[in-house]
Amino acid sequence: MQYVYSLLSGLLFGIGYGLLGLKSPAPPLIALAGLLGMLGGDQLVTQLKAHLAARNAPAAVSAPASTSSTPTHTSAPIVTAQRDAGADDQPKP
Repeated sequence: MQYVYSLLSGLLFGIGYGLLGLKSPAPPLIALAGLLGMLGGDQLVTQLKAHLAARNAPAAVSAPASTSSTPTHTSAPIVTAQRDAGADDQPKP
């Protein structure tokens, strides 16, 4: 399919050359200017597509903000105290 697109774009540029009265093949400086314009146009379209894709991409989903005053995460591990049911639990006389 790329060959068809290349052929069609070449045909379009050939029509443009004919309308502008340029020789085909063009003199070296005109041909280089045309190639530079084609490369610049290709890069412009590529950058524009990337910009529009990034702009239309869905935003990352984040957790809703907590309304309580207690933090939901701490950097220190939570330690729970456990008592052994042994001799230390008995009241001393």
